[in-house]
Amino acid sequence: EKRREVSDPTLFAHKITPLPQDLLARQRFLFDKVFMECDGARNLPLKGWSASEPVIPHFTSTVVAVIPLWAIGLQANHETIHRAELFYAMTGCQEGDSLTMEHLARAIAHPEGLLAKAGARRIILFLHCAEKKVPQGSHHLASQLVSLLPQKALQLTNRIMVGSAREGWG
Repeated sequence: EKRREVSDPTLFAHKITPLPQDLLARQRFLFDKVFMECDGARNLPLKGWSASEPVIPHFTSTVVAVIPLWAIGLQANHETIHRAELFYAMTGCQEGDSLTMEHLARAIAHPEGLLAKAGARRIILFLHCAEKKVPQGSHHLASQLVSLLPQKALQLTNRIMVGSAREGWG
């Protein structure tokens, strides 16, 4: 599907709005698992986080933090990064740069980055590989990225996974 411009008024016309957190907090016991997207990026692969993001409900037990390995090599700009200026500030990346492993590692580990608001919850870092990547090569990319993460970021994560949600492997 062709990506629509953010200024397009129909972009969020059919978006499901969240239930009130107090209702979710009361009703969550009716289910074995409840999955919620807490941090959208306007359908772009990467984002820079504002001080108020992500909004993770207090009753959350596990956070799945997703970083797209397939973004490596893409050009850093407003078409690939939501709130690009914030991303640039935390990663040292500049508009027009080719995205690298180092940029992704900094986005994960930065004090205001991907893992910043996860708190004392169980954290699964999911290194997402789009169907464009070959599964065998993805493990090598994932190992490279993990080797760039500082010890503090590694200590925050309970599990690191690599896979493709669309293709169902990991």
